[in-house]
Amino acid sequence: MVSSEKDVDMLRAFGLTRSQARVYLAAVQLGVALVSRVSKASGVSREDVYRVSAKLEKMGVIEKLLGPPCKIRAVPVDKALSILIKREQDTANRRVSALVAQKDEVLKRLRARKLKPEFETRELPHFALLSARKEVLSKIKSMMNVAEKEIDVVTSANESVLILPEFSALVEQALQKQVRVRAVLEAKPEGSFERVKNYVKGKPTIELRRADIPLSHYIIVDFKQAFLATSPTPPFAGHLYLWTRDKKCAELVQENFEEIWHRCADSKNTTTGIS
Repeated sequence: MVSSEKDVDMLRAFGLTRSQARVYLAAVQLGVALVSRVSKASGVSREDVYRVSAKLEKMGVIEKLLGPPCKIRAVPVDKALSILIKREQDTANRRVSALVAQKDEVLKRLRARKLKPEFETRELPHFALLSARKEVLSKIKSMMNVAEKEIDVVTSANESVLILPEFSALVEQALQKQVRVRAVLEAKPEGSFERVKNYVKGKPTIELRRADIPLSHYIIVDFKQAFLATSPTPPFAGHLYLWTRDKKCAELVQENFEEIWHRCADSKNTTTGIS
């Protein structure tokens, strides 16, 4: 009647020791039983069964039936598992609460010693290369999500039309934060620029300018981060992209954007969201 090691290991995942799991499983198999029978069925010594059953009784998964002689009975498995889960949850909650309470004290002590936690001093990379469409879109979304002042974009109007549905929520979020958006769009094929133009109507912080020559593809956020395609040809997110937060590189990309922006300043090429 000794339980399998798999049964024991399954109960250990709920917070029981190996001996506790063996005693409980033996009690389940036997129903109301003497300690001597539980010892024989579980493979746990009689002395240890007394000790273990007392702990299991305290947990609420074993009941001791008083009387000569003393017998024990297991709480039904479904109820016992619920009790053990709650016990583990309570233990975890207490652990988390203790850590939260200690956090300020740890930071205070480290700062008093003029030390900084690793997460405050760790140097993040200044450059990253991405090519998978999912990674490219995720990086652009993360950049737009943290934008506070300005988003500058150079791409094609056709690509803008294709990705607007996926990015429209982030654009609206940026506009709510009064983030300025400037975009220079290569207006081919015909009609694509007009579709983007219609989208920005009523959005006063968006300004578009049209270019009739092929352009590179990049986005700059707050003059700090830049994300550049290594090829000017479509499709979007179909090539290798370079992300950088290097100050000098971001400044160079920003200078390039300003040059293109002013080169396309002809009034017939400029559209604002002010209707």
